Amino acid sequence: MTGEDVFGQAFNQAFILTGGIEREGIERGPLQAIAANLRPLGFMRAVLFASLIGALVCILSSVIRYFRTKDDKLKTLLLVSVALLLISFVPYLWYAVLSDHSIMHAGLMTYRDQIGALFPWLAIIALTVLLAYQKRKGAKEIDESNRSFLD
Repeated sequence: MTGEDVFGQAFNQAFILTGGIEREGIERGPLQAIAANLRPLGFMRAVLFASLIGALVCILSSVIRYFRTKDDKLKTLLLVSVALLLISFVPYLWYAVLSDHSIMHAGLMTYRDQIGALFPWLAIIALTVLLAYQKRKGAKEIDESNRSFLD
């Protein structure tokens, strides 16, 4: 209708935002995008790196424990934990896929994504505490308002 190549412009923009172009003579890829988004965090980089390594270890141990346990509540908790831990990797996957765009916004907005990536950890802690409470007190003593999908 306007005579412009809308699809061509969209593909060109997608190519730029996914890091398929170099700027100022420097090629920027997925690893540089992740590093650029970690740089503004200062000392929290070490904490974040440790938590990501911890997430990988937790995922691996949860999968191993899932196949070794017979407790259905624990199996449900382990599956939910793995799903939540995978959610905590979403910001870094986003940085890797949209590397050029992520580098442009590094330090301005992307730290919020990384803070949000810690919430699955809090959910896992809450679910683990709830399961431990249920096992200790017994499901009969828990009133209906505190019941969860783990029952």
